[in-house]
Amino acid sequence: MAKKFSVPSSETAKPTSPENVFPTFLRGPRDPSVKHLWVHQGDILRAYEAVKSHPDIALELPTGAGKSLVGLLIAEYRRQSHDERVVCLCPTRQLARQLQRQATTYGIPAIVLVGKQNEYPAEDFSAYNRGEKIAVTTYSGVFNINPRINNASCLLLDDAHAAEKYVADLWSVRIDREKHRATYDAIVDLFAEVIPDGLLLQLIDDDAFDDGAVGIVPQSALWNRSSKLREVIAAGAAQFVDKKHRPKDAFDYSWSRVNESLDACNVYLSKREILVRPLCPPTETHAAFAHAKQRIYMSATLGHGGDLERALGVRKITRLPLPQGWDKKATGRRLFLLPGVSLEDDASEELATKFATRFDRILVLTTDSRRQAHIEGGWLKKAGKKILHADDVEDDLSAFITASNAALVLTNRYDGIDLPDEACRALVIDSLPNATNLQERFLTQRLGAHAILRERIRTRITQAMGRCTRNDADHATVLILGSKLNQFLEQRDVRASMHPEVQAELKVALNNSIDNSVDDYMDLAALFKTSGWDDFEKYILQERQTLQRADDPIASPLQKFVKSEIEYVYASWHGDWRFAAEAAQRVADGLEGGAELKPYRALWYYLASNAIRRARVQPEAADVVADNLIERAAQCAPGLNSFLRIAQSTAQASSPKTSEVDVVACGNAAAVLATLGSTGTKFERRMNAIRDALAGIFSKPYEGALDWVGELLGFKVLPKLPAGKAVPDSIWTLDGFIVIGWEAKNEERPEHPIGIGDMRQANGHFDYMQHRLKIKSIDNVFVVLASPRSTIDKDSVAFTNRLHYASMADVVALGEDLARALGRARTAAGGAGEAALAEAVLTEFRQAKLLPDDLLARFKKLSDVPVLRPRPKAPGGTQTPPAAPGTPPTAPAAPGTPPTAPAAPETPSRT
Repeated sequence: MAKKFSVPSSETAKPTSPENVFPTFLRGPRDPSVKHLWVHQGDILRAYEAVKSHPDIALELPTGAGKSLVGLLIAEYRRQSHDERVVCLCPTRQLARQLQRQATTYGIPAIVLVGKQNEYPAEDFSAYNRGEKIAVTTYSGVFNINPRINNASCLLLDDAHAAEKYVADLWSVRIDREKHRATYDAIVDLFAEVIPDGLLLQLIDDDAFDDGAVGIVPQSALWNRSSKLREVIAAGAAQFVDKKHRPKDAFDYSWSRVNESLDACNVYLSKREILVRPLCPPTETHAAFAHAKQRIYMSATLGHGGDLERALGVRKITRLPLPQGWDKKATGRRLFLLPGVSLEDDASEELATKFATRFDRILVLTTDSRRQAHIEGGWLKKAGKKILHADDVEDDLSAFITASNAALVLTNRYDGIDLPDEACRALVIDSLPNATNLQERFLTQRLGAHAILRERIRTRITQAMGRCTRNDADHATVLILGSKLNQFLEQRDVRASMHPEVQAELKVALNNSIDNSVDDYMDLAALFKTSGWDDFEKYILQERQTLQRADDPIASPLQKFVKSEIEYVYASWHGDWRFAAEAAQRVADGLEGGAELKPYRALWYYLASNAIRRARVQPEAADVVADNLIERAAQCAPGLNSFLRIAQSTAQASSPKTSEVDVVACGNAAAVLATLGSTGTKFERRMNAIRDALAGIFSKPYEGALDWVGELLGFKVLPKLPAGKAVPDSIWTLDGFIVIGWEAKNEERPEHPIGIGDMRQANGHFDYMQHRLKIKSIDNVFVVLASPRSTIDKDSVAFTNRLHYASMADVVALGEDLARALGRARTAAGGAGEAALAEAVLTEFRQAKLLPDDLLARFKKLSDVPVLRPRPKAPGGTQTPPAAPGTPPTAPAAPGTPPTAPAAPETPSRT
């Protein structure tokens, strides 16, 4: 039967607000039990209406308060009213499917797009692309190097507090010590001289104890060695590609994002891994995120103090107020057991074993694989539990909720798992989640900036606490393990910034943890939700009405200057170090929050100091200001003095006082580079012509290439005069400060020694250049003999003293280094003008050792070239010099046949 084709339907009325969408504009089948919005949901939607033109908006609602419906109604409003493509992002595939099911229940058309991008169902992807259905995917569906979902007009980020882990991975290069050992060792070796001895021993010694220490490479050392670091990482990444040269390892994907802006990153070192990443993820550079007209962040715990902005690299996020009443009300009931108040570690482990035995299914959340191994090999093993991991529940939770006597153990995962009612009544939170990556470990352990992460830690704990209480009637018993986690929750100021109902629950727990034995804790667990619990329940309900959630005292200054922090990240990412320095100094000068903020303030003084040095605006004054900022950093964080001394000395070593010669050379080089254009192919064509000529054997193209190399290095190249034996092939000068003459012998055969004739010719160039340039002394006059020959004749040793020697490979390497340095400077300046280009050239030439004083260090003295000693003659024969390795045998030409040579390539033009 032939298909019946249809006429498109006419445009229908569109909703005027998100609140108006429900139920009038919900055209799909809807669960009849969903009859109306709750009052607080309407309040949130009206609050959104007032700021709907803002690009970044965040809303907070506790678990069980209908947050998903609110977000989906906003998404559907934008889809219908603005004809937008809308994408909802979730942490896991299981949550993506759960959100899609919820959308269907509400009558909102939505499809799931997860898994391999090239396997998305064609019909579903087309429905999203046409704007007919909302797409629900994971964060990695958008935050990858080549996302197929790259054209969303509106992004809805669910569980936004957890997004940092998934988002930052795109710009985080992790070099695992076991998996990438050669790369790991090469990086440690590269920075060994700036790594403290104690940490260095851990990094290089397999048998050294791993105490969890973390270090950071001083920025100046990173900048000074960035080219070599690029080579090391690129070589490591090349080992992990398949036969089609496609990456097989995650660090290769992230390296492709970090490579060009490596100088804006930090390198963190530990025994287990090395992490290379920027301070905050530069999401504005990711088109699939940045090009959305609006981004909506949803969470049960948004937090304050700018942590969401830092986590996502967003300058400003407008927060909607929490609806009236929900600042007091939480979801479900929890009994907390805090054994750290009374028990030693061994007794706490005994309690954990009994706790695991009491419940059929338990959820265990811990910080890392080391703690996971300890738990699974310890009290969980004693309890005889069947153990499941994240992979077992990635798509759905059925493997766990249908199992008996099971434990689901997750590391560094505090959200994305919903276990309501009888699915799970027991939760274990193990260890303080204060360092989920090396950057966080550095901030807390090395820098001592615990306060900056306090809100993030509090959010993780709060999220973890709610995994098994998903509705008002739900309840769970929560065992808190780890001395640091127990101590964290004991602190009044920490609890004061938590939800009032959680504060009340913790007050009950702390009051009933004094002088407890293991059996006392188990008795308390048995009492929960029995008739004996009624008095405790009344107390909690009463307390939540009187308690207030206080802002962390440091939240206000952190929120105030988070925009400047993000501006520093983007300025450094794009190589605008002057603006980066200004932004960093605004942060450092403005962070006034007493002793708690001093370590973080020290970090920003350190970053400002380095950015000022890197900007090199008025270099002499810049060094004075930078040194002063390092002193301020040391005053803020005395424990960092040793690190700051290393950082300062490295900065001074890698950023010497710029000489007049360097300034002249880089200014000249920038002027020549500008003639090749800031965009287009002219630059590459010129570089390729130089490469070809320097690799050839013909004199005219070679001499033309030498002229171009000299001009691009910032020298003035003297015009050619009529040829003669005393005339150098190329003459470079810097206003008489330094003069370099070249004698190129690239046409000679390599198997012979450099003879006396070549040396006499080269030595004659000193008199020629002194006369032509009218200089009094030849102290700063140098002659380089470029030759394919690697030995000198024994009779010519006396003529070598004043000459320098460059092999053909040395000259080719000079050309390659020059091309790379100029390419980077050209990119960094970005057409910003010759002054900016000159600064960029200076930076790159210093790093590549291309400044005038560095050049001659590339070439050895001719007197250091080996002398070819004569070999004894064979009886009755003549002495024949050995052929160079790889030289093919030649046959004598027929009598009268002239020698032939291939046609010479075109000489590089200098016009």
